[in-house]
Amino acid sequence: MINAESILERYTLAWNEHDPARRRELAAQLYAPGASYANQGNGYRGLDEVVQAITRNYDGFLSKGFTFEVADGAAGHHDAVRVPWRMLAPDGATVAAAGMQFLILNDSGLVASDHQFITQAPQT
Repeated sequence: MINAESILERYTLAWNEHDPARRRELAAQLYAPGASYANQGNGYRGLDEVVQAITRNYDGFLSKGFTFEVADGAAGHHDAVRVPWRMLAPDGATVAAAGMQFLILNDSGLVASDHQFITQAPQT
């Protein structure tokens, strides 16, 4: 049985972390060493590349004051978790982008694959 709340908490912490060393540490607590992450533009394989993707996200958005939060409707069963999210503009209220992550977990409860689907393209 998966603990979706724990996954959501760890996911939010890793993707919102400002400190690079802490970001990598949090990613290692969330993703399996051989995990994959894919968005519409790129695919990443292995923890180092997943951390690279998280860092690109930080550089493109969080460093400019945007934040990410889990939206209503997160759910999980068996080895899968669906995570709807919103990216908030620096004002903290305007939704600048939205999407959905689909996570597949390994037997240890770590993310083995993470696929992103955009439902509202970024407004930056």
